[in-house]
Amino acid sequence: MGSTLDVALLKVLAAILGLAQATGWSGSVGTMASWFYKHERGKVMGAWSTNFTVGSLSSTYAMAGILAIGASYESGWQWCFFGGAIVLSVVWLQFYLLQRNRPEDVGLPPIDDPTPRHESTAPEPPGLGLSREAWTNLLLVGGFYFFSKFVRYAVWSWSAYLLKKSYGLSSSQANFYATAFDVAGIFGVLATGYLSDKYFASRRAGVSLLMMFGMMASTGLLMAFAEADVVVFIVLLAAVGFTLYGPDALLTGAGAIDIGGRKATFATAMISGFGSLGPVVQEVVIPRVYDAKAAEKSGDLGVVFLLLFLSATMATLFCAILVWRNRRGGKGI
Repeated sequence: MGSTLDVALLKVLAAILGLAQATGWSGSVGTMASWFYKHERGKVMGAWSTNFTVGSLSSTYAMAGILAIGASYESGWQWCFFGGAIVLSVVWLQFYLLQRNRPEDVGLPPIDDPTPRHESTAPEPPGLGLSREAWTNLLLVGGFYFFSKFVRYAVWSWSAYLLKKSYGLSSSQANFYATAFDVAGIFGVLATGYLSDKYFASRRAGVSLLMMFGMMASTGLLMAFAEADVVVFIVLLAAVGFTLYGPDALLTGAGAIDIGGRKATFATAMISGFGSLGPVVQEVVIPRVYDAKAAEKSGDLGVVFLLLFLSATMATLFCAILVWRNRRGGKGI
């Protein structure tokens, strides 16, 4: 991608990149499922799931540095792509040499977790052999993930732009302050994973629901107060990140393992597929609504914050149904 400016070719390469990157989360979560017991997955997966938050932050700062260094060179922008490829090559090499799918691959005994009540012990076709209860949980988490990723990618796509346009910040200031969302998210992931194991008996939905109530409140406060002051905007942006990233990582990591059992990779892939529709929808919906001047009645940012609040509300609803299923027979997660 760093070697061409042809728009058609860039589209093709971006599609290939997206297809390849989509294999990462489900395959990695499937591997983690074989190495840790259920009672420890919350805190383990909480720590592990900081990978995409730390990756997002480090790449933001790294690319900014590369662009600054290459500003005086005509091809400076290309090194954003070349640099990413170099880092990925190093990751690929260590993964190829060191990664193992199961403890048995290195002579260790297998993790002997009890079979989930919704997982059949009979031979089943790969992937599609989940029970009705497991499918219900999978679809509920998939619905949650759609709306969760709608908010996450909306913030990624629009926060720096809104900070610059609405508060008169420079591009570098806007991008720097926008990272408050990701920084707070790191602590949210760690806290949510720890709490799920320590105080919720490895039930993922209960602690996620509490965090989602916080996310609803944060996006609601954005609608009410964020346009008044840039500091308020940044603080509330951090609050959204803290409350969003924890449930996001927990339900699609440890939660997907709990749902899928030995089919964790399939369950994770299905949930991730539903979730990936959220960013696509927000990229289409938000700019169209924004450009249609629907925000004139409530200020420049009102329509964006309203969409974030509605998405947070829907994600909270899916979490609430999972909690309700737990209380109606322990069939949630």
